[in-house]
Amino acid sequence: MPPTALATLPSAFAAACRLSRTEGELFERCRMALVRRFQSEFIWLTLVSPTEHMPRVGPARQFETAQEVARLGSGETEVVIHADPAVAGEMRAVAMPLALGLSVVLELRSILLERQAALDDAVFQLRALRQVARLLSSVHSIEDTEQLILDFMAEVFFAWWACLYRPEGEAYVPKVFRSLNDRLRPAPIDRPALDRALPTGSAATGAEDVAVAALIGPGAELVVPLDAGSERMAVLVLGSRISDKLYGRAELELAGTLSFAAAIALKNSELVEQLHSAATTDELTGLYNRRALEERLAAEISRSLRHQLH
Repeated sequence: MPPTALATLPSAFAAACRLSRTEGELFERCRMALVRRFQSEFIWLTLVSPTEHMPRVGPARQFETAQEVARLGSGETEVVIHADPAVAGEMRAVAMPLALGLSVVLELRSILLERQAALDDAVFQLRALRQVARLLSSVHSIEDTEQLILDFMAEVFFAWWACLYRPEGEAYVPKVFRSLNDRLRPAPIDRPALDRALPTGSAATGAEDVAVAALIGPGAELVVPLDAGSERMAVLVLGSRISDKLYGRAELELAGTLSFAAAIALKNSELVEQLHSAATTDELTGLYNRRALEERLAAEISRSLRHQLH
């Protein structure tokens, strides 16, 4: 096969990258481009890397007689082509076009992995936003909302521990706490000092902020203020991630988006409880009014019917 017949190999490999959604699919499509040009099914592609393992791409049989025909590396990663002896000589004769094709494969592989990582992040963020939408669409008590926010944020970021602080007087008091390790419940945080270090409207920040880190103590890696306009509803502190990954730019941006929704959920729950209190409490005496007593009576009747109480 003349070298001119291989001039389209890089283009074929580029097309393989555009059509592929996974790394394995990319290498299989590239292998099929070689199969079509050399008219042999017995061609294999192997990725050699000290940090990852990918199964050899090609037929399961006859590899023991295959010969190496081309190899190209990028950093510590190499792509190796093996072929049946019947076509190995022909492929070695056009090693330069094959090497160029392999360089395209390695470059496009890195692009594919980056694109897949970005897609995974986007899908993950979309799912997180859907969960927030569900949280906002239903009304819960203040305590339930606090617990929902803490559980949701901790699970979104796969944090070992998380704590939701609410403002009370001169301190941010830990109201809800969860831990998957032996982390002890955190102590209150100096409210004026944290408000100076992290003013209302601030974005989520990592532990590298020295002023904030000194206030929240060791072990915390992400601090997320929950602000509804000019009012700080709460502060969420997350520990290290179970995956051992750091909180990067994407996580900080996601935390900022989710924090606004969480702050609105907290504000809504407070307003609902205030409205319910106003509707069921006598303004002069502060005692439950007739509506409250009727609701309580209905609840007790319902409970007795459920449990067959007489």
